[in-house]
Amino acid sequence: MRKLKFTILLVLLGNCVFAEKVATFYDLFRPKAIKVDKTQIYITEEASVFIYSREDFGLKKKFGKKGQGPREFLEWSMREGITVSIQSNYIIVGSRGKVSFFSLDGNYIRDIKSRFGRKIKPFEKRFVGSERYYGKDQTLLDIICIYDAEFKKSTEIYKTGSYIQLRRRNGFLFFSKSFDYYPCEDKIFVIAENNFLIDVFDRNGKKIYSIKSEYERLKVTETHKEDALNYFKTDYLSRDRYEWYKKNIRFPEYFPAIRSLNIANKKIYTRTYKKVDGKTECFIFNTKGKLLRKVFLPIQEKDCRDSYPFTINNGKLYQLIENPDTENYELHVTKIEE
Repeated sequence: MRKLKFTILLVLLGNCVFAEKVATFYDLFRPKAIKVDKTQIYITEEASVFIYSREDFGLKKKFGKKGQGPREFLEWSMREGITVSIQSNYIIVGSRGKVSFFSLDGNYIRDIKSRFGRKIKPFEKRFVGSERYYGKDQTLLDIICIYDAEFKKSTEIYKTGSYIQLRRRNGFLFFSKSFDYYPCEDKIFVIAENNFLIDVFDRNGKKIYSIKSEYERLKVTETHKEDALNYFKTDYLSRDRYEWYKKNIRFPEYFPAIRSLNIANKKIYTRTYKKVDGKTECFIFNTKGKLLRKVFLPIQEKDCRDSYPFTINNGKLYQLIENPDTENYELHVTKIEE
């Protein structure tokens, strides 16, 4: 492994610190996700997890490789990779066929065999996760479920049609409706609609209220469609199947209202597709659904389909961005005006 180097740039603004580029990581090539806590930064890349110090950005540990044994992971797909969830005293890694537990130092604890590791998130002493299977009419469904401590399914709380429907010959829906969920305290927050709607469920999986908001509908233009087709033509993961995508891709008339959902420090951050001066619109709510503020965040896009990996924690946006000149990944931090 090449030696990790880093650079630090801090800009002082009044009595607070507003950071843009705070570090450069020379060992990352195609990172998929980033998480942070009070002392560490966690980054996933293929079947590996990197742990960096937030004090000096040095690499503390790297663990995981492709395989099926302890400390080994199989990616859900080359695009999805593996997932991590950071708790107060352990790390959960979700991969194909199992869920793995590690200490915050990256030491192995145990595996639980499960096919439900995609987007697994702790919920009280249980877990929330998703499944995907075909219904009776051959519709491919995305399902949100509550699982017990050993990942046995207890309750299905949400069901919706997937963005890809091969058996029904409906093809592949680009700019599809959002499908995401976050547990917070004793509730589960779910987005899976085209409209600006977040459904909230209690600890037993019963819907208790919804969060709604007015928003500006954005039309999917011919330029957007051309950009999407060019993405499949040039993306290294998709270009071999370009003709299939060209034949089967479908587009909605309008973009979904909510692009992604993040919950941190009892605040809900909902990102839309609207952009102003290169910044992305974000609605901030409290967990009861009160709109606190609307802000525009400098979330940079990797391509027309995905943003560069980012997360929100303690009122700050953390994003890994590739420098096109050096081809190295840099960590950018932005204080969110809340």
